[in-house]
Amino acid sequence: MNYLKDNTKQKILDFFKVIDKYYVLIILFLLFAVMFIIFHGNFYGLMLGLVFVLMVVEDVIKGVLTGGIKSELKELVVGLLVAVSIWYGISFLLNTSTPISAVVSCSMLPNLERGDMVLVRGDEFNTYGTLYLDDVSDIGPEAVVTIGNVSKVVNGSIDSFCMLNRDDPFCALYVTNPDKFVERHGQLEFHYGKCERRNIKDGDMFYVPCVVSVKKVDTAQEIKLYPHSDDGSIVVYQPNKGDLFSYVGDIVHRAVVKIKTKKGIYYLTKGDNNQITDLQVYYPGYGGNHLIPEDNIKGRIIFRIPIIGYVKLFLSAQLDMPEQCDYVFNE
Repeated sequence: MNYLKDNTKQKILDFFKVIDKYYVLIILFLLFAVMFIIFHGNFYGLMLGLVFVLMVVEDVIKGVLTGGIKSELKELVVGLLVAVSIWYGISFLLNTSTPISAVVSCSMLPNLERGDMVLVRGDEFNTYGTLYLDDVSDIGPEAVVTIGNVSKVVNGSIDSFCMLNRDDPFCALYVTNPDKFVERHGQLEFHYGKCERRNIKDGDMFYVPCVVSVKKVDTAQEIKLYPHSDDGSIVVYQPNKGDLFSYVGDIVHRAVVKIKTKKGIYYLTKGDNNQITDLQVYYPGYGGNHLIPEDNIKGRIIFRIPIIGYVKLFLSAQLDMPEQCDYVFNE
């Protein structure tokens, strides 16, 4: 019986030696990684995930067969302790609880790309400007949209509303004359206009409605949101609990407006490649978003490394390439 067990163990080890000798798994991993990044196909992403799992399984089985279960568990615990120590060490040095994050969408094109790994530092950051409001308790997903003497209450924004109600008369006018619309969220007033977008693949140009500025109601101070500027820092923030974006996790977007109130400081954020701010995004069944409290900001982006962030995409099964990745604002 022991002979059979030893024989089986040796066959398994011989199999892994063949794999190691010809670097089969490593070659397959790199091949599928390159194919996924170039073609963005789900098949390549799935195969990449399977190869990764096989590499982990191989390492574990080899460790158990050569050193025993106790030895493998010991190595696993030591590895986890080292990883946690490194994470907390970097967190201390960079003054943030989230020193490393990944870009999972194309909302920050062209400044950040999907699959970028970003380094975050918890220090001061900039915005396009500052607004002083009495209160933000009435600023949420509900918006009052006005064109001329006609007003309409919508969830999120006129843009979010028209994404789901294209046949509404309001939406036909929104597409052709967005500059005629004024949208209010409490004391915040958003103004729309036409923004030029470019198809990355064929270079075709076209115009889409987008938010071009925001101001405090009944004041002259207006902060431009389009064209985009690097004056505002790109930050990582934790969405408010229960908001639409809280289902996604931490968000990597630009801090465009600092909002000071008697009860604290809040931020209006926006993806450079998005037509509206985060506050204005709404999806039925999930809800919308609110302004971001200062305490929810993890820090600003100080460095990015391409491609490595795809690991997070694989682990979270976010393999489908969003349509947004084909377009960018032409500024």
